[in-house]
Amino acid sequence: MKISLHFKIFSSKKLLFMETRATLQQVARVAGVSASTVSRVLNSSNLIANSTAEAVRRAAEALKYKPSRRARASSSSAASLVAGKQIGFFIIQPRLRHPIPAYMHLLRGVSTGCGKFDLNLHVGFLDSEENPVQGILQYGLDGLIVHGTPPVGESAKALYSIPTVWLMGGRARPMWGDQIMPDNGLVGQMAGQYLLRKGHRNVAYCGFNGSWFMRIRCVSFEQAIEDAGGEVLVLNEPPAGLDATELGHRLVQKIRSAVNPPTGLFIAEDWLLRPIYPVLQAAGIVPGRDLEIISCNNEPAHLLGLAPIPATIDIHFERIGQLGVEHLVQRLQGNSFSDRVRIMIEPSLVLPGDKQRFAQMLAAHD
Repeated sequence: MKISLHFKIFSSKKLLFMETRATLQQVARVAGVSASTVSRVLNSSNLIANSTAEAVRRAAEALKYKPSRRARASSSSAASLVAGKQIGFFIIQPRLRHPIPAYMHLLRGVSTGCGKFDLNLHVGFLDSEENPVQGILQYGLDGLIVHGTPPVGESAKALYSIPTVWLMGGRARPMWGDQIMPDNGLVGQMAGQYLLRKGHRNVAYCGFNGSWFMRIRCVSFEQAIEDAGGEVLVLNEPPAGLDATELGHRLVQKIRSAVNPPTGLFIAEDWLLRPIYPVLQAAGIVPGRDLEIISCNNEPAHLLGLAPIPATIDIHFERIGQLGVEHLVQRLQGNSFSDRVRIMIEPSLVLPGDKQRFAQMLAAHD
């Protein structure tokens, strides 16, 4: 379908008309967002802030933009080329721990993506300490989506020829495949900027330093605050032998002994909120009144029931799962990239008062 626009150009002699075709990039420029954000809004993604989605819809309406038949046909053709292929989604971790809610969001995204392309999906949890390679090979898979600990050694080489996308990521990059992961540096920066906008200059960071991405969140948070002339009290404890409640007690001790007690706090992961809130309250430090809190991951299981619910940063687990499938499909179609690819997904801020986002969070949890 050809989309036409008429721009009036006034001159002293005559009125001219110029005809052009509205594009997704033009909508993006008018809305002040990226082309990928426009695509997600127009495809009914619920991962975009309400104000951003409304700006995109207004721009698309003003420009009379609609996806072309070619784009729709291309999407349909893409699905037909890979329909029926066997895809595996495996979570590889030590001792087969029970999956936390984040894994469920990844799985939901992977499942949605596989449904879009009519792929057959196999799901499994594998023990990283018991050579998971054979557990993967038994399915005769066309493609792999993996989250967790990469297999190593000679046996892992049997997987190198299978198109693979890793979800999330660690300090050590897997020996093969592409990656879709959150931008953890931006997570820390966003948390710092949020507290700064709220007027907080003396702030704290609280988390476990047992993982690479946590250290990145901590460092970028510190940098954002210090660049603005603020001070950061850092509690970044090793997880071995320390539970979250004890982490909360150490946080209280640090706050009480600080020369300039923090009025803002970045808790690195949502799951730490439930054990830490009671410790703060027992010490007479009331979240939301004495300490402005922001956390990260936007996991409903850890946020529901808190009073008050803090701001959080959504790293879009579900979208990461969907994009993992979409990227794998490109590999399966033979549209191979010359190099391995690592894609970082931009996080977004979820404010406590955003009722629509909170309703979506409730629906996702149900």
